[in-house]
Amino acid sequence: TEAKGGTQLRIQTMVITFEGEGSGSGDTPTPSGETGLEQSFDAGKGNFTIEDKSIGEGISYVWSEDTKNKYMKASAYKGGCIAAESWLISPAFSLKNVAAPVMTFNNACNQVKGGTITDHIKVMVYDGANWTEATISNMPDGKSWTFVDSTVDLKAIAGKENVKIAFKYVSTTAVAPTWEIKTVSIQ
Repeated sequence: TEAKGGTQLRIQTMVITFEGEGSGSGDTPTPSGETGLEQSFDAGKGNFTIEDKSIGEGISYVWSEDTKNKYMKASAYKGGCIAAESWLISPAFSLKNVAAPVMTFNNACNQVKGGTITDHIKVMVYDGANWTEATISNMPDGKSWTFVDSTVDLKAIAGKENVKIAFKYVSTTAVAPTWEIKTVSIQ
């Protein structure tokens, strides 16, 4: 914009990538020195991204930022259950110097009703090349708003760089639970 005595530059958004690192797969690697992951969703999704794999008619999103209650929330219920699949994906990070990484996340899940919770909420792990489903220990009960600290053993990707995790939400026309996640920590 024009300013008195010269030109003024305003930058709204800036993306920094680190050239020359990584495998060339197109994913932006984490700068060296950053190990593990810490994220609180009290002010929104942070550096996580949302990827909608499929969304049924009647809804335009699954994941939402609930800054009032301080968590990320996934739901595909709008006057009824709607079939959907949506992922909340972490930025890339390194586990280069971590021998036995564990992910802990504080979450609640309700409205699973007659379904099986593991059909609807999943943790996916990206090892730099492929996504695989991980086993969640201490799952929420699927029928209350009680938050629990769930864990995922990440030994399978110990020592790797450019890894990611994703919270995968899946609903059907019979079951559309609500999943809320407050924090995630990987050490």
